[in-house]
Amino acid sequence: MSLKNIVYIDYEKVYSLSSQLFEGIVQSAIEQQESTLSNVDALEVKTEKKSSSLSDTSKLSTVVNPHDYHYLKFEKELIRLGLLSSISSDDFSADKIQSGSFIKITGNIEIIDFNKLKNTTKDFTTLGYAIHYVNKHEQLEQIENLLLEKNITQNNKKDLMNLKSEILKGIEKDSAKEKKKFFDNLSNVLSYAYGNELEISQIINNYKFTSFLIRNFFKLSPEMLVKLYSRKTKSPFTVVGIITQSHTDQKAETERDAIDIRSAAWNMNDAMADLESTFCMPHENEYFIEPIALYTEI
Repeated sequence: MSLKNIVYIDYEKVYSLSSQLFEGIVQSAIEQQESTLSNVDALEVKTEKKSSSLSDTSKLSTVVNPHDYHYLKFEKELIRLGLLSSISSDDFSADKIQSGSFIKITGNIEIIDFNKLKNTTKDFTTLGYAIHYVNKHEQLEQIENLLLEKNITQNNKKDLMNLKSEILKGIEKDSAKEKKKFFDNLSNVLSYAYGNELEISQIINNYKFTSFLIRNFFKLSPEMLVKLYSRKTKSPFTVVGIITQSHTDQKAETERDAIDIRSAAWNMNDAMADLESTFCMPHENEYFIEPIALYTEI
């Protein structure tokens, strides 16, 4: 028996789909155990049990949190009904993958945290300067100590000052401060295009499966996930979700006539869609996925 180490789950999506599969689902339950002097035990879930017994009763109530358990039932039901296509090796047919269908993909993942990427880009030159300065700190400190020596000659002092100046200029050059404006603008583009999203990708048989994840649905922080498993993992993860679009779904659209304000607004919306497509359109042999769960097998 394998256990699922669930690191990401969309509970609302699980409940919504499960309520349709199972014709209703209980989000929480009260498990109540009664023990009496007559040593009779009763287990109550969802229902209330009444007794006319006069014996003393002690009760222990526990709230049962069904989230992960309901997900396991949900996935098993999809498999039982033949609604879940599983992909875990190079041996699969892309013809079976259709938009709007459930899919389960197992393979190594690569994580892009756009919030982290945006902040790193914005602070790239400052961070770069700090890193290079720290690496050269010991050498700079040695120069400072030599300059403080009383018996230092003017020629040696001049040479040390020139060496210090060269090191600092090298740090400036390596930190690419002249490109600060470029990195600031790149950060603004990333902020507009992706916000605080996270994206993970899996590549199987030259096909790329890209999932967009909501930060609040992680059970541990994305930073911790990267620390534990690496940004490019060496161990396989499983994504269960819904195929939303692929490169083959893209269709050319006809231009609208701007006959009134409302039509002009729709034309502006078309222009925005074209702009967004430069950030969010699937590439060739790429599928976009709305993820429901992300986990490893133990």
